[in-house]
Amino acid sequence: MCKTRWLDQTALRLPYLALCTSEKQYLKIMKYLKVENVSAWLSDSAGASNHTFIKNGKLTCVVCVRIDKGRDIASTASYLAHESVHVAQEMFEAIGEEKPSCEVYAYAFENATRNLMDEYLRQEKRHKRAAKN
Repeated sequence: MCKTRWLDQTALRLPYLALCTSEKQYLKIMKYLKVENVSAWLSDSAGASNHTFIKNGKLTCVVCVRIDKGRDIASTASYLAHESVHVAQEMFEAIGEEKPSCEVYAYAFENATRNLMDEYLRQEKRHKRAAKN
């Protein structure tokens, strides 16, 4: 299991953002956030999901996706890009921005996607190393 790393919030202060690649990791984050009614980390049919919370006045998004050796990286990138849209939507809603410009929205989306992909690749590498041992 990978230790949770909270991801970068630069360029349009993204919410607190984490990526979970296992249910165990997700449950650990829910415990850390003191979430009482924990929803399923992923439904059987979902490729990925975004769980959003406001804790102590701070927006937190926890994106979940399985590491699946049978899935190509383009599919994973698509799942994470999809969830990045929801992260950007949640951020704009939290700050009361009803109509961000296309460029501002694109930067928020890009930043979330980049952070999630970098973290996915880091966790995937650790997962592969652990599987070898």
